[in-house]
Amino acid sequence: MKIIIEDGHFSYQVDWAKDPLLEEDDPVSVDTCIESFCRLLENIHSAEKIADCLAEGLDAMEYSKKGLEALKKLRG
Repeated sequence: MKIIIEDGHFSYQVDWAKDPLLEEDDPVSVDTCIESFCRLLENIHSAEKIADCLAEGLDAMEYSKKGLEALKKLRG
């Protein structure tokens, strides 16, 4: 799996195929993918902006029971 973020002539990527500890068929965990994506975004946006956006709650949180519970906590 590979994630690439391009901003103008700059390109930022993470490529797990280059990780010698992972087997070719091993899936990369969702939390690892999200963390890596956020780290890549930090090349373009501040960590604070990214955290603020995530803290506002994503529409995707409505797709799971845990997400709905977290939204209820965020909204008080």
